[in-house]
Parts: sequence; C-alpha cells; structure tokens
Amino acid sequence: MAEPSADQRDPTRGHVDLEIGASEPDRPEISSEVVGTDRMVLALRRGHPLAKGKVDADKLGRMSFVTVSRRGRLHGAVDDAFAERGLRRRVIASLPTSAAALEVVSRSDAAVIVAERVCRPASARLGLVVRRLPVELPPAPMVVTWHHRYDGDPAHAWLRGQVREVLREVADGPADDPG
Repeated sequence: MAEPSADQRDPTRGHVDLEIGASEPDRPEISSEVVGTDRMVLALRRGHPLAKGKVDADKLGRMSFVTVSRRGRLHGAVDDAFAERGLRRRVIASLPTSAAALEVVSRSDAAVIVAERVCRPASARLGLVVRRLPVELPPAPMVVTWHHRYDGDPAHAWLRGQVREVLREVADGPADDPG
C-alpha cells in the first residue's frame, strides 16, 4: 500500500475524490477512515533464486529490493521494523506504486515487500511468487482519505461506502499461505 502523495494539494483542490494508501493524513482538512489491515509479504519473480526453499534473515539481508514510495524514499517503515530486529535491507530503487514495483520485480532479481491481499491480483497476473517474511512486520493499514468538504455529500458518501465494502472484502478475504 502506498504512502499518501507527496503533494496532498490534489484532494484539497478537488482533483482527487478518494485516495487509498497506508498512511493517515496529517492535515486537518483531509478526512480518513482505516477500513482494514493487510499482511506484508515478500514478492519475487518465479525463477528468482529464493523463490523456493527457506527465506531466512541472512538471505533477506543479501537480497536487492525495490521499495514503494510516492516520495522517492529509499528508507521507510519496513526498514525501521527490520532495524529493530538487527536486519538491514539493500534498496536499489524506489517506485511510486506497488503495481510499478511488482512489474520491476517480475523482470529482475530484485524483491519487494508488499501488502499481500491488496497486491494479490497484480502478483498473480505477473506470475510472482509470494513468500512469508522471516520476521513478522506490523500489518499495513488500508486507509481511505478525502477532503472534508465531501463529508456530508451523499454521492461521495455512497462512493466511500462502495470503496469501504470492497476493501473490507479484501481485508477479510482468505490469506494465502506463502511459503
């Protein structure tokens, strides 16, 4: 799940009706709702050397990663969680969306850590292997954000309800059992 846009002026200017990401907004004019959480997993191309066998912390530390950041950050919450466990990730590129990161991973020996259920359709379409991480990461929140001017708008409330329902189905759906 992506972090919010680097420039949250789009919702304030009315260019974006809803944004779905993994961070709650820090601006008072942006409303939000956490509609669920998703487990973080490792995604690799099918022929990747670690697509089979045990993925341990040592192997994880030798891998090259792409990360997801709309702001181009090479370090984020995953790295903080790894550092707490004495691990370090080698990030070679930052991509703005999970979909873009999964595309790169499908054509390289890089790996990416993504939200399992949200990314399942793209991972399956690209033939990626999804693996459980050797360390447990906090689940990623699924956050819907919008400008507060839409709080009382019936059409926008309907749209939020539709998005909420789909995301809750995703969040409540069966988790894969990545190896």
